[in-house]
Amino acid sequence: MSAYTYLVRHAPYGFEEPAPLRQMARYDFIDLVRPDSFEHYTVEQRFGVFRWMVATAMKVRATPAETGQWGVSGPITLLSMKPTCIDDCCHGPEPISSLADLKGRFSYALLSAEAGPSAVRWRLESRIAVTERRHLAFPHYTPFAGAPLNGKLVSEHDIEQAVKQLFASRGALTTQLNSCHASAVDIQCVTVRVSPQGFAFTLHYGIEGESCSWTHSLATTPDMWKGQGKDFRFMPYGRRSEPFLGTLGRAIKRMEELTR
Repeated sequence: MSAYTYLVRHAPYGFEEPAPLRQMARYDFIDLVRPDSFEHYTVEQRFGVFRWMVATAMKVRATPAETGQWGVSGPITLLSMKPTCIDDCCHGPEPISSLADLKGRFSYALLSAEAGPSAVRWRLESRIAVTERRHLAFPHYTPFAGAPLNGKLVSEHDIEQAVKQLFASRGALTTQLNSCHASAVDIQCVTVRVSPQGFAFTLHYGIEGESCSWTHSLATTPDMWKGQGKDFRFMPYGRRSEPFLGTLGRAIKRMEELTR
């Protein structure tokens, strides 16, 4: 890592003003999977690109010619890192459990040789390849310029550490969440489900030494859906949506409330 890169990511001199909120940026997909270079994009940008991939993947519907004897091996299975013949285009990819997991999702999306016909078509139609660069629009703070996280201006290094700490949450809850099982206080993990509408951070907890598990929502992107019954509809993620760091910050706060 160069001295310049270190200074940009760690910002030892601090920031005086919060980074401006941006919408558009260019992304070279090869930089999402390089094994021997420091991350070119912020955590927020990486999750934003993945959300865009999920949104494009969930629009794909396999044609009869793309459907095999046992089902469809489509783009959602690639984004879950589990290429199979059964593609869950309704619920989206499996939740992400770490930054390393997120990087693996990009590797499968861009490089997996197990892509089925509809996944290959998804790559072609959405220009998803290591040779491609795309301008994508979603709300994010100007990279490496002091983004706000829970009211504090922090460096990208601090954001990465906060995300890693949240994902690695372990120990015991000090707040009882399960009205039926008072001993269900063992923290198992924290994951984030990425959908076209945004991000949903979830706590998984249970009883120590047992295989049972329950979930508790830590934070979700506001206004992901509206209405009920026939009026129910998903809301698009756009320039007025809460940035990823806003949802992340509320998830961190909620986790602190449950464990202090």
